[in-house]
Amino acid sequence: MLVATAYLRLLLRTLALDEQQVQTLLEDSGIDHNDLFQLNGYLPLDQHVTLLSKALSLSHNPAFGLHIGSQLQIATHGAIGVAAYTSSTLGEAISTIARYYSIRGQFIDIQLDSTADDIIIKLLLRTECNDVGMFLLEAFLASAQTAIEFITGIPIQQARLQLAYAPPAHAEQYYHYFHMPVEFNQAQTAVILPIQLLRLPSLFADPVAKLQAEQQCEQQFRDLQYQPSIAAQVTALLRAHTGRLWTLPEVAKALHLSERTLMRRLKDEGLRYQTLHDAELHRQTVIYLNDKRHTSESLAAALGYSDTSGFRRAFQRWFGMSLGEYLRRES
Repeated sequence: MLVATAYLRLLLRTLALDEQQVQTLLEDSGIDHNDLFQLNGYLPLDQHVTLLSKALSLSHNPAFGLHIGSQLQIATHGAIGVAAYTSSTLGEAISTIARYYSIRGQFIDIQLDSTADDIIIKLLLRTECNDVGMFLLEAFLASAQTAIEFITGIPIQQARLQLAYAPPAHAEQYYHYFHMPVEFNQAQTAVILPIQLLRLPSLFADPVAKLQAEQQCEQQFRDLQYQPSIAAQVTALLRAHTGRLWTLPEVAKALHLSERTLMRRLKDEGLRYQTLHDAELHRQTVIYLNDKRHTSESLAAALGYSDTSGFRRAFQRWFGMSLGEYLRRES
């Protein structure tokens, strides 16, 4: 998985580091100074994460991702940014970003869904949801708001932001940076827009510039020869077959890999199979818990557990509390 170095350069500039501090930051990261400052350069996600982790320790700001994202102008995204803001409507711009975002950062998956009333922009983080993962997600969300408001020229106060995690220590900052209602502890991480907003015209619509930018995006897409990460393939498999507790050997066989190869490729992406498996079962559990008719027995069965005790132990691991404690907190 690759990430454009332009975002790291913006981060370092925001931190106001001098040349010596940058060099110190690069030590033991496996990143060469020339690689970082190469125009249109890319770095593997693991190196990106290593450098981000060191840089974040210098920010002393738990909401640094929100800050960076809010400062991220749409042009920073290169050809994909141009293709977005020269689209005819906001809906076309969103579709363009969802289609091509992997050419800028393969750390997140964007899925578009809709209801009769809303367009749902779902986000799936493709790295661990630790401090660096949260930084990447918060920066993306804040920059998405910046991009939408740049294209339309109006605040997106009619939208909603759903987050599939509990309020962090700096949760109050969310209400400062986002112009839309923020909802924590949801079943998904998504920006939800009233569907009528998709018809809003872009202030910078330009069919000729749009075509040229999309041609650049297509070329970059081919150059990167993007393939879904092994983590994304595993997650997709688990989601396509709910109600079954997949073992690592079963997943490896389904993906036509040896167990050793699957473990190695996940390790290369900074992940373990158990982490992905737990994350998916956690997601499914949150969804099932929205149905108040479920009992612990029916929840266990829906997830594929043959006994309730195993499910209860797993629930404690996923949520850091017992099922009873969770239900009392939510009541």
